[in-house]
This record gives sequence, C-alpha cells and structure tokens, in this order.
Amino acid sequence: MDVLLNNSELFLSNFGNTIKLFLIAAVVCLVFGTVLAMMRVSPVPVFRGSARCTSRGPQHPADVGLLLFAFAFPLLDFVNRESFSPFIAAVIALSLYTSAFVCEVVRSGINTVAVGQLEASRRWA
Repeated sequence: MDVLLNNSELFLSNFGNTIKLFLIAAVVCLVFGTVLAMMRVSPVPVFRGSARCTSRGPQHPADVGLLLFAFAFPLLDFVNRESFSPFIAAVIALSLYTSAFVCEVVRSGINTVAVGQLEASRRWA
C-alpha cells in the first residue's frame, strides 16, 4: 500500500492523461467514423469504394496499431520525430481503430430506416 501512497501524484497525473486521451480519441473517432459512414452509404462509387476499404473493421488487435504508430511511424520521414509524441501516436492509433467500429454502427443505423421514410423525407426536404 505504501507504493500507491508514495506515488499517488504520479498515478493521478497519468490518470488525467488517460482521461484526456479517451476524450480526444472519442471525439476524433466519432467525427471520422461518421464521415466514413456517410461515404459508405453515398451513391458516388468512388466514395463508397474508398470508405469500404478503410472501414472494413480492423483485422488486427489495437496493440498492433499502437505499436505501429508509436515505433514504426516516427521512423518514416513523414513527421518530425521530436514533435511526434507517444500521446499523439496513441490518439491517432485509437482514433483509427475505433472509427471503423463507429462507421459500421452509424451505417447500420442509417440502413435501418425504411424506404418509405426515406422517400417521405426526400419529398419534404
């Protein structure tokens, strides 16, 4: 118990970072997933095809994405290695991973609307 009490400020600051990571990734994945869902139900074939490729659902665990963005992505010459922090890598990895699930949830919600209701809404729009 002494270990927890002696390091309580460290635990509290990192708990705050976890909450901050959750809030930022939740907003980003909600926005990105909704945009992907709109692209999936779009009548434009290019939008539908590109969204289908990105939103099929991750075929790997979230850990693989976290490791990829934390260690492999900074080795590429896309980003400045000094400014690319592990927090930013975690936000990107979690946002991309969960946006595929948000996309499928929103898309299935859109597809449950009956055809008659869609026609009625288009008539009054």
